[in-house]
Amino acid sequence: MNSGDILLLTGLGFATIGALALAIDPWFGPGVRNRVEIEKLQLENLQRFRADMKSMTLALPQPPWTADELNRQIAEQDAQYGPKENELRSAIDSGPDRHEDLVAYSARLGVAFLVIAFVLQFIGTLLVAIDHSS
Repeated sequence: MNSGDILLLTGLGFATIGALALAIDPWFGPGVRNRVEIEKLQLENLQRFRADMKSMTLALPQPPWTADELNRQIAEQDAQYGPKENELRSAIDSGPDRHEDLVAYSARLGVAFLVIAFVLQFIGTLLVAIDHSS
């Protein structure tokens, strides 16, 4: 095995790595977008649920319940469901951005690997041709 063959095989390896890097979005993109849609739906449902609970709490009869007790119930509901709502909002806000950054980085990396592969295979082909001609 001469140096041209080694360069051809190395170029093939770089091309494979480059192709895998370019395939990040088709592999993981639909899952990320689906997860974001699910989180949006969960947030909408949670907000609707909290609004219903608040309206039901405020609709409780005032003689047995005092305004302070109703406000305390609403504060407990906020303490119970507020962190989950904030968590969902931050996940929705950061999810697509992280994925887009990963896709852009992997695309640049994939193109760089393909260019390196092309150069290595070109040089390897020249060396093999020179070796066979002599």
